Amino acid sequence: ASDAEGARWVSRHASAVILVADCEALSGPRRGSARNDLQQLIQRVGAELRGRPVALAWTKSDAAVPQGIRDTVRQMAFKELHGLAEFEVSVIDRVDGDRELPAISGLMDLFEWSVRAVGRGIADFEEPLPTNDPFFAPGAAA
Repeated sequence: ASDAEGARWVSRHASAVILVADCEALSGPRRGSARNDLQQLIQRVGAELRGRPVALAWTKSDAAVPQGIRDTVRQMAFKELHGLAEFEVSVIDRVDGDRELPAISGLMDLFEWSVRAVGRGIADFEEPLPTNDPFFAPGAAA
């Protein structure tokens, strides 16, 4: 799309990709639509991945996603996104079997993965940024 220059820029320059699966949306009344949107996003990311590390973050993971929807999304994600890492992220403490999981644990696991995935840090950009917004200019003073 002509208005997707920001997405193209991210696709060219991202060191790793984190896809967000909103469990609240996937368990709500529009869960079918949310599932379809997520599956389309997975396909788009799969076409642009070019060997970069990728993670699927199930956010608001305290919301119970129907197992059929979760299985469908996971099956497609593992097919399209080779080397996929998965994370459960919530702001609510939870229990997984007999383990207590503090809310911060999933987010910390995702953060640690992202640091390892990027590895050498942020590369300098040799092309102009598609915006004049100083937020997106590395090292620029506001």
